[in-house]
Amino acid sequence: MLVADAGGGGAVQPTIQATAPAAPPRDAKVDDAVQRTIQVSKMGPEPDHAVAYQMRQTLNDSNLSQAQKDEYIAQMAEYATGPWVCTPKGDDHQRSIDAVGKAFEDIGTAWSGDETPELRQQVTDAIGRDVNSGRLDANDLYALVNPSKNPQSDGARQLLTGIRDGAVLNRLSDMLLTDAKREGYNIDKQQNGPATLVAAADIANMAAANGSPASAKAIVNEIGAQMAKGPVAGDMTLMQAMMATTVGGQYGNGIPGRTGFDALSGLINSANSSDPALQKVTDSMFATLVRSGDDKAVGGLDQAGDRKGALGSLDTYMSNNIQRLNENGWRYDSAGEQYENLVQDFTSKVLLDSDNPNRDGTTDAITTEMNRLGTIAFDPHASANDRNAAAQGLGELVGSVKAGANDAYANQKGDNDAKIETIRFFTDKITDKIADLAGPLSDAVKAGVDTGWGAAGDAANNKSRSEIDQATKGITDLANGLRIKLGDLDNAPLIAAYDQRFTEHVPD
Repeated sequence: MLVADAGGGGAVQPTIQATAPAAPPRDAKVDDAVQRTIQVSKMGPEPDHAVAYQMRQTLNDSNLSQAQKDEYIAQMAEYATGPWVCTPKGDDHQRSIDAVGKAFEDIGTAWSGDETPELRQQVTDAIGRDVNSGRLDANDLYALVNPSKNPQSDGARQLLTGIRDGAVLNRLSDMLLTDAKREGYNIDKQQNGPATLVAAADIANMAAANGSPASAKAIVNEIGAQMAKGPVAGDMTLMQAMMATTVGGQYGNGIPGRTGFDALSGLINSANSSDPALQKVTDSMFATLVRSGDDKAVGGLDQAGDRKGALGSLDTYMSNNIQRLNENGWRYDSAGEQYENLVQDFTSKVLLDSDNPNRDGTTDAITTEMNRLGTIAFDPHASANDRNAAAQGLGELVGSVKAGANDAYANQKGDNDAKIETIRFFTDKITDKIADLAGPLSDAVKAGVDTGWGAAGDAANNKSRSEIDQATKGITDLANGLRIKLGDLDNAPLIAAYDQRFTEHVPD
């Protein structure tokens, strides 16, 4: 197995580990397949395609067992790392190494010719088995995914998705993080750090999914430290540079799930922690990603290609952290923090996006938080401070959802009827679930039915406003009912706490 020197962090050329596990016994069939592939890599104007063709032929050879095919892929991955044992050096040899590495990238991208989705899956499965069995380690995969050697690397990273050894993935991500720090983040100066950090983050997400979140936390800390320093290139922040350097993919169509936007959206969940300092960074990253469309960030929310996975990741973060994010919205309002209006912006830009696959789960989380706050606000045995805080949180959340639905209708592109249907389904789902629960919010929904829009409804003066008013009727009923029920309490501070936050989002 090829490994880096001790303490190298991936920044040095791999060497042979003196105590590496014994290689499998030599197999003449495997040796022959490897040598044939190396030979074709030295021929023709597109040697990477010749290598991919030869890999496809080998993996479909019925005369080879699965174990032999897995060993073949292991040796080809080791060869791409270079230098290779018992192989002549020189320009011809380096051309061959580069061709094999590029072939892995082509196969992962599955972009044309023999680089088919079927071949991509075969290689993905083989690499997964090789790593999970200990046949390959992080050092053997390093050259394939290092943007200094493979500028885009999304295809090669796709081939790692069958790995279940989180420790290997963690180590590989750490190696790339070390490289990113060394290379620098100013893309105007051709520094490759942002692309390398995307690769590190993508692999860190895989590691966290397999029980090893340490590298994800390390990358979040690095992003937080760099973002605190300010722009890395002109007025471009590190996160913007990470999104911009990976837009489009090697062949013009990025692999879904492998872009900078995807990597960052997954990272905030992979680094999930109870550490307040880490939470502050991931909350800030979340806000930046939610608003990246407004910022016109290249590769951001409105330019990220197939965004389903990333939108789902942002949904997951909101669902898991809604209490803190909503509370931050009203606690930090006067300080002008980026938490201000964050739930409203999330509702408009992510939750109600037609590409979002996880609306139901987040809608349930919003409903649960509304019910929790309502229970405290209406509890006569709770302290006045807790009740007022709950009323503020409830006003913030109900107002954010209502205003976010209005924003989605006004600003999102697409068919008007489809937008209305999405908003109606969302708001009705919230109020239908609340109505099924016993408690003060359920009573508020029922009290609000047919009370009308009040001042906001009276101001409706065109067909479009009437449509969105009708689509958000469930939330309007809830808001009206809450105001009525709070009035019944004859508790002026509680009413003021709710009104202050609700009218911040939905002015009278």
